[in-house]
Amino acid sequence: MCSSDLMCPHRQGHLACGKCRVCTSFDAGTNPDLTVIDCEKSIKVEAVRELRELAFANPVSAERRVFVIMDADKMTPQAQNALLKLFEEPPPHLIIVLTAVSADSLLPTVRSRAAELRMGPMSIPETADFLRRKNPKADPIKIEAAARLSGGLVGQAAAILRKRSQPEDLGDAAAARLRVHDKYGLLALANKMAATKEDFASACDGMVRAGAAALAASDMPPAGAAALVHVTEKYRRVAEGAAALPLLCTAMLLEIWRDTYDNGLRSSV
Repeated sequence: MCSSDLMCPHRQGHLACGKCRVCTSFDAGTNPDLTVIDCEKSIKVEAVRELRELAFANPVSAERRVFVIMDADKMTPQAQNALLKLFEEPPPHLIIVLTAVSADSLLPTVRSRAAELRMGPMSIPETADFLRRKNPKADPIKIEAAARLSGGLVGQAAAILRKRSQPEDLGDAAAARLRVHDKYGLLALANKMAATKEDFASACDGMVRAGAAALAASDMPPAGAAALVHVTEKYRRVAEGAAALPLLCTAMLLEIWRDTYDNGLRSSV
């Protein structure tokens, strides 16, 4: 549903008619009841105060007045607090739409008063293109790595890109160490994988992808490629409970090694 669907007085079900004055003015970008804030840098409190002045005016031609704040995660804390006052006592004809790469960047008080709609993952090229448009000065190599590590989740991709160091694809790193029979190099990845729950989830996604690619390419022992997929998925499920991530990651990597090289000897979880 887009803004015209919310504003059209002649909706057909949940969809705008596309023909009335409200719809045609929306398509032309001249609808007086739609206000969009789209700033390249931070959104300051003054912009939100202007919205508050417009909020209580009756719609000119539509059923509702709609405010859209693009990249709401760019709002300063002062701007978010100013918006919170409007959230608490909105006029009945007003709808406020916030878009954000990550809802975690908004104040908890703002998030608690909004209905959150999460978008599904995009393709890796689409995610990389999104990061390039939002971060034109960023290192292209970091952008590609962040897109791969995120699995197409733009919020996670943006968070990875913000890290100072170039993110390492731990799945590719694990596969590379298996290929050259580097047991201690493989086990050394445990600390990186266990740094945070986000790092562990990204590492698991990367190892599953690397295992599937290795099975297709036949460039490592088949048992190792399979272990990267199946053992990783098993430990991912174990991590959903109370688990010490450093120990869990070490056990996972040891089992992957044993499945690859130690004649099928396995550790149990």
